[in-house]
Formats: sequence, structure tokens, C-alpha cells
Amino acid sequence: MRYLVVSLLLALASCQDSNLNPPNPPSPTQAPPNPAQFSATATSPTSVSLSWSASEGATRYSLERRTGNGSYTTIGGSNLTATSYNDTGLTPNTAYTYRVKAINNTGSSSGVERSVTTPGASSGSEPRVRLASVVSTGLTQPLYLTHARDGSGDLYVVEKAGRIRIIEGGTLRSQPFLDITGKTSKGGEQGLLGLAFHPDYRNNGLFYVNYTNSSGDTVIARYSANRSSKVADPSSEQVVLSVDQPYDNHNAGWLGFGPDGMLYIPLGDGGSGGDPENYAQRLEAQSGNRHLLGKVLRIDVNGSEQGRNYRIPADNPRLGGRVSEIWAYGLRNPWRSSFDRQTGDLWIGDVGQNSQEEISLGTGGGKGFNYGWKIMEGNACYDNSIAPGCSSNSLTRPVHAYGRGDGYSVTGGYVYRGTRFPRMQGRYFFTDFGTGNLWSLRLVNGTWTRKTEVASAGNGLASFGEDEQGELYVISLFGGQIWRLEDQP
Repeated sequence: MRYLVVSLLLALASCQDSNLNPPNPPSPTQAPPNPAQFSATATSPTSVSLSWSASEGATRYSLERRTGNGSYTTIGGSNLTATSYNDTGLTPNTAYTYRVKAINNTGSSSGVERSVTTPGASSGSEPRVRLASVVSTGLTQPLYLTHARDGSGDLYVVEKAGRIRIIEGGTLRSQPFLDITGKTSKGGEQGLLGLAFHPDYRNNGLFYVNYTNSSGDTVIARYSANRSSKVADPSSEQVVLSVDQPYDNHNAGWLGFGPDGMLYIPLGDGGSGGDPENYAQRLEAQSGNRHLLGKVLRIDVNGSEQGRNYRIPADNPRLGGRVSEIWAYGLRNPWRSSFDRQTGDLWIGDVGQNSQEEISLGTGGGKGFNYGWKIMEGNACYDNSIAPGCSSNSLTRPVHAYGRGDGYSVTGGYVYRGTRFPRMQGRYFFTDFGTGNLWSLRLVNGTWTRKTEVASAGNGLASFGEDEQGELYVISLFGGQIWRLEDQP
């Protein structure tokens, strides 16, 4: 009997201990549960309010957005601790998808998506764009403007002959930031054509230029600058990449760092007329790097490999049977490109041959895209004998094309993402070098719609520029002037 009582008491104690002890916590390597009650609500044509419930085991959250069927881009950082976010500066009448991920200490995560469409803007919200003078004298053939991402507010202006000038506090400095006029060929479409500052320029003082050398070939080179004196050392040049140019035109010139930190370089097709060697569609390796003509290149300048002063990113597309510098192809003369700083989309203004100018859009950066030249010229069939032919669905059609009645040499621009002029938000601004018509594109009911913002702003508008705050500028090559785009009250 005593044995039976003891056994019953032990069993009861065991049950009590079991009830008192909590269950084992989830394994730390397990993903936390999806954030619950995730909502995305459009609060205006340009903003969306997001909220979700906390996830057990999560230490932080990552919030991402994509436009239409594009790629996801992180917004608000990847270490959010709050459970709400207000996304602003969006485009009216546009479909967005959001994804929130719950992340624990080991990095394991899970996520949930919500989609929302922003309402259309009212007719009263149309901008009335004007050009406000920034610099009227002192520049010689300026053709680009950018910033150094260093918080200084300085603007850097590229002069075609081979100088880079600084606008500091609204005043043009007399001393050049860089002078390589002795290195450049300067005829026609040649010269110092592009400038991009390293994302960590604030600490490393490095920047990159695109110029044609004395032989007329394209050179991508790195230089270093003294940030205190704001003067670069011309002797610090390190050639990153060079490409033989068979003719003296179609050199393109823009280069820029994408949101992924890689350096993107769109190149023209080598020139002449009609791309006689079909460089834009050929992917096999050629001497003098001519297989890079008519392509968008993507390289990693934060390292070197195989005797190159850069690395080929492993996630570049496999084209022509191999992974190379080529990110996209099928371009004729991409005169000015830009990244939408909000979506990561790559916008390209590609100059036409006989009949059409085009604006191309590389959603999510445009990985592996074939923009069509010289199979297509804009939306028109140019040479159907070249594979895959004009009717192929594998070609990326322009989001906008215009004929000779509107101009003859497109100058690509930027999507406005500044904060000073909300009515300009989300519009892509561009112009034509010949006619000077300044236009904008915006997405209306799934179609990119053009609006004339300024008629005949002057010929020779060679480029747009963007400052660190996202405000936009336009540059006159012939007049040596720079204006800021503003919305009139």
C-alpha cells in the first residue's frame, strides 16, 4: 500500500511540474511567424501607409516595395524595429506591391505581401514647370551635372574639353576640380562625357570618368581627390576599362553607380550609321573589347581579378554563353541614362537612326534586356533579318518613342524624386537636343503619357543633372548655362 501511495505522489508531482514549465521556445534557427494584419493603404496619390503586427521571436523587420512586375527594392532600411511605415513620393495611379519580413537574431526570416494602387492625381495637381537660372556665364560646353553624395551640397559640372568644375554655394569656382584636357579627343561627339562618384567618396575620395582618348577610344578611368581642397590629382588615373571605337560618333558617355553599388556603363554601337558591324546585337568576344559596344556594362570596381581593375559580378546575366561585363544590349547611342532613386529602374534615352527617338526603361535595372537595336528603331522594324526578328517578344520595347516632327536627338533625363515640388513627383523629364522641347512622362492607367512642360527651351540641351536632394537641372552645351527645374506656384 505504501508503495502504491508513493508512486501516486511521484506521478502527481511529475504532472504538476509539467504543467508549471512552459513549452520549449521555437528553435532559434526557425523563421519567426509571418507578420500578421499587414495592411497597405493609399492615403494620397503619392503616399501609402503601411502597418503590421509584431511577430513573436522577431528582432527587426525589412520592408520592400516593387512597382508593377519589377524587382523588389528595400525601403526604410532592413533594420526596422517599428511596425508601421509611411511611404511617400510615389507616382499617382500606379500599382505597388509591398513585402514585410520578420527577422530574428540568426537572420532567418519570413514575409507577407500586400498590393495597393495609388489614386490618380487631380487635374489641379499638374505642375507648371519653369527653368530657373543657376549659372549663366563661366562654363565652356558643359554637358553633365552631378553630386558627390557627401552632404556638401556641391554640384560638379563636366565640360566637354576635359575639365570638371564645382558650383559651391551657388557660385562657380574658378579652379577646376579636374583638368585632363591633354588626354581627350574633342571633336564631334567626343570628349570628357561622364562622371560618377564612388558611393563611399566621403571616405575614399574616389570618382570615375568616361572620356575618349587622343585615339578616339573610350576610357573608363578612376581618379582620387583631396576632399579638403576639393581638387583631384590628374596623375592618380587608373584605367579601369577601355574599348576600341571604330568610328568617332555614338560614344554615349554616361556612367553611374546603381542602388546595388555596381558601376553601370551604357555604350553606343561604335558609330557610323546603321551599326554596319551589328555590334549592338553581337555577344561573342571581339578584339579591343568591341563586343561591349551597344551594351550596358555592369562591373564591380571594389576589387580586381584576372588582370582587370574590376570584377565581373557573379549575378550578371549569362549572355552569349558566358557571364561577362554585359548587363543588357541592343543600344544605338544611349545619350544620358539615370536610375530612379526610388524604384531602382534604369532609364535610357537612346538616339534614333532615321525615324524614331526612344526612351527605354530597364525595370529593376534591366538585367539581360535586349533593347532591340538594330532589329528595331524605336517601335519601327529596322532590320528583320537579324535574329530574333522584329516580332519577337524577347525584345524590350521603348516606353515612349517620337518621330522627326518632334525632334531628332533625344536627351535622356531623370525621374523627379525631390521634395521641393510635389506636383513634379514621379515624372520622368527628358528633352530633345535639336528642338529643345522639354517633356515629362508619367504612368496613366498603365500607359506612359507624355506632356510638354516647356516648349522650345532652346537647342543644344545636352543633359539633365540631379543633386543630392533629388532636385533636377538642365544644361545647355552651346550657351554654357545651367537651369533648375521648378514648379511655378
